[in-house]
Amino acid sequence: WSSDVCSSDLYMSVKFKRFSGKISFPDVLAQNYPEGSDTYKAILWGVNKEITKGYSDGNFKPLTNCLREHIVTFLYRYDEQ
Repeated sequence: WSSDVCSSDLYMSVKFKRFSGKISFPDVLAQNYPEGSDTYKAILWGVNKEITKGYSDGNFKPLTNCLREHIVTFLYRYDEQ
């Protein structure tokens, strides 16, 4: 797994979709993930669909390695919709 697996997978799932809204995670900074960028849209999509909710400390941690537990949780939440 690379440190970008979660962001990359989310990116691929939203490549051709349009989303609006704001991300409230303090560690998703505009200088690293500008609004309108593909990565920003991918994170926004995951949040809006309640597939990802971030960590209990209020951060998203976009550079954290994605573990199997994360992927299973994403798939479970996606399937529940």
